[in-house]
Amino acid sequence: MSEQQTPPAPTPHTYRLAPAIALRLTGVALVLTALLTLATLLVVALTPVPGWVVGVVAAVGVVVSAVLAWWLFARAWVVRVDEAGYRVGVVRGVGERAATWQEVERVSTSTPQGVAVLGLHLQDGRTTRIPVAALAYDRELFVTEMITRLGRR
Repeated sequence: MSEQQTPPAPTPHTYRLAPAIALRLTGVALVLTALLTLATLLVVALTPVPGWVVGVVAAVGVVVSAVLAWWLFARAWVVRVDEAGYRVGVVRGVGERAATWQEVERVSTSTPQGVAVLGLHLQDGRTTRIPVAALAYDRELFVTEMITRLGRR
C-alpha cells in the first residue's frame, strides 16, 4: 500500500530574519551609539554644554539599540507567503517585492558573488531575488517549499 498522497495545502508562512544578521545589525547600532556618545563627549569637553548630555545621549542610544534588537529578533521577517503569493520584507535589493503565484513563471537558484539566492522569475520579465542566508530557516527546505507552492497554483 505505497499510495502516493498529495501533501496538504501549504499554510501561510512567515520566514524570519536569520539571527546572525540580526546580531550584526544590532552591533552596528551599538557602534553608532558609541561613536555618537564619543562625539557628544568631545562637544561637552570643548564647549559649555553640560556633562549630563553625554549620559542622555548614551542612554537613548542603548535604548534605541535594544528596541532595534528586539524588533530584529522577534518581529523582522524576510518573506511572507500564502496561497495567493509572496511578499519580501526587510531585505534590500531583491527586485520585485511582491507577486502572486500566478505571475511566477519559473524558479531558479544561483550564487552570485558567493551568496545563495532563490530567484522567482515573473512572466513580465521582473525578478525577485531572495538571499536564502538571510532566512532563519533551512535553505533546501525553503526552496522545496517555494517549488511546492508554485506547483499548486
